[in-house]
Amino acid sequence: MASTIRVWDGTMPTSETKLQVSEVDYTPAEGKVFIMQGFYIYNNNASDKYGEIKLGATLLSGDKQIGTKETKYEKNLNIPLVNGEYIYTKGEIVTDLQYRIWGVEIDE
Repeated sequence: MASTIRVWDGTMPTSETKLQVSEVDYTPAEGKVFIMQGFYIYNNNASDKYGEIKLGATLLSGDKQIGTKETKYEKNLNIPLVNGEYIYTKGEIVTDLQYRIWGVEIDE
Protein backbone atom coordinates (compact mmCIF):
# COMPACT_ATOMS: atom_id res chain seq x y z
CA MET A 1 0.00 0.00 0.00
CA ALA A 2 1.50 3.34 -1.11
CA SER A 3 1.03 6.31 1.20
CA THR A 4 1.83 10.03 1.05
CA ILE A 5 2.13 12.31 4.05
CA ARG A 6 0.28 15.60 3.50
CA VAL A 7 0.87 18.77 5.51
CA TRP A 8 -0.62 22.22 4.98
CA ASP A 9 0.10 25.36 6.95
CA GLY A 10 -0.46 29.06 6.55
CA THR A 11 -2.62 32.01 7.51
CA MET A 12 -6.38 31.53 7.40
CA PRO A 13 -8.25 33.54 4.75
CA THR A 14 -11.43 35.44 5.71
CA SER A 15 -13.57 33.58 3.18
CA GLU A 16 -14.00 29.80 3.12
CA THR A 17 -11.15 28.50 0.95
CA LYS A 18 -10.22 24.99 -0.22
CA LEU A 19 -6.72 23.74 0.55
CA GLN A 20 -4.56 23.30 -2.51
CA VAL A 21 -1.68 21.19 -3.79
CA SER A 22 0.34 22.81 -6.60
CA GLU A 23 -2.35 25.52 -7.00
CA VAL A 24 -5.13 22.94 -7.53
CA ASP A 25 -7.96 22.35 -5.02
CA TYR A 26 -7.01 19.18 -3.14
CA THR A 27 -9.21 16.11 -3.14
CA PRO A 28 -7.83 12.57 -2.96
CA ALA A 29 -7.34 10.94 -6.36
CA GLU A 30 -9.68 8.16 -7.46
CA GLY A 31 -8.78 5.04 -5.48
CA LYS A 32 -7.17 7.06 -2.64
CA VAL A 33 -8.37 8.26 0.77
CA PHE A 34 -6.88 11.05 2.86
CA ILE A 35 -6.88 10.29 6.60
CA MET A 36 -6.79 13.55 8.54
CA GLN A 37 -4.79 12.94 11.68
CA GLY A 38 -4.79 16.37 13.28
CA PHE A 39 -4.73 20.15 13.10
CA TYR A 40 -4.04 23.27 15.10
CA ILE A 41 -5.16 26.87 14.84
CA TYR A 42 -3.08 29.52 16.65
CA ASN A 43 -4.60 32.92 17.43
CA ASN A 44 -1.86 35.57 17.52
CA ASN A 45 -4.40 38.41 17.83
CA ALA A 46 -5.04 40.64 20.86
CA SER A 47 -8.70 39.52 20.86
CA ASP A 48 -10.48 36.18 20.83
CA LYS A 49 -11.20 35.08 17.22
CA TYR A 50 -12.99 32.35 15.27
CA GLY A 51 -11.01 29.97 13.08
CA GLU A 52 -12.64 27.18 11.11
CA ILE A 53 -11.42 23.95 9.58
CA LYS A 54 -13.92 21.79 7.71
CA LEU A 55 -13.38 18.31 6.33
CA GLY A 56 -16.01 17.88 3.64
CA ALA A 57 -19.17 19.34 5.20
CA THR A 58 -18.08 18.66 8.79
CA LEU A 59 -16.83 21.54 10.94
CA LEU A 60 -13.97 20.11 13.00
CA SER A 61 -12.82 23.22 14.84
CA GLY A 62 -16.02 23.82 16.79
CA ASP A 63 -18.00 27.02 17.14
CA LYS A 64 -16.14 28.71 19.99
CA GLN A 65 -13.63 31.52 19.65
CA ILE A 66 -9.95 30.79 20.16
CA GLY A 67 -8.55 32.87 23.00
CA THR A 68 -5.85 35.50 22.62
CA LYS A 69 -2.44 33.85 22.09
CA GLU A 70 -4.05 30.40 22.45
CA THR A 71 -4.06 27.32 20.24
CA LYS A 72 -6.92 25.00 19.27
CA TYR A 73 -5.19 21.61 18.89
CA GLU A 74 -6.74 18.30 17.84
CA LYS A 75 -4.80 15.09 17.19
CA ASN A 76 -5.48 11.38 16.64
CA LEU A 77 -8.56 12.22 14.56
CA ASN A 78 -8.24 9.56 11.82
CA ILE A 79 -11.14 11.00 9.79
CA PRO A 80 -11.37 9.94 6.12
CA LEU A 81 -11.73 12.33 3.17
CA VAL A 82 -12.71 10.64 -0.11
CA ASN A 83 -12.47 11.68 -3.75
CA GLY A 84 -14.72 14.66 -4.44
CA GLU A 85 -14.55 16.04 -0.88
CA TYR A 86 -12.39 19.01 0.15
CA ILE A 87 -10.73 20.58 3.20
CA TYR A 88 -11.70 24.20 3.93
CA THR A 89 -10.22 26.91 6.14
CA LYS A 90 -11.65 30.27 7.19
CA GLY A 91 -10.63 32.85 9.77
CA GLU A 92 -12.39 35.81 11.31
CA ILE A 93 -9.47 38.16 10.59
CA VAL A 94 -7.07 38.60 7.66
CA THR A 95 -3.95 38.07 9.76
CA ASP A 96 -3.06 36.41 13.05
CA LEU A 97 -4.81 33.02 12.64
CA GLN A 98 -2.22 30.43 11.70
CA TYR A 99 -3.09 26.80 10.95
CA ARG A 100 -1.42 23.47 10.33
CA ILE A 101 -3.26 20.37 9.07
CA TRP A 102 -1.70 16.94 8.66
CA GLY A 103 -2.54 13.42 7.64
CA VAL A 104 -1.76 10.63 5.22
CA GLU A 105 -3.14 9.71 1.81
CA ILE A 106 -3.48 5.95 1.30
CA ASP A 107 -4.90 3.49 -1.22
CA GLU A 108 -8.54 2.53 -0.63
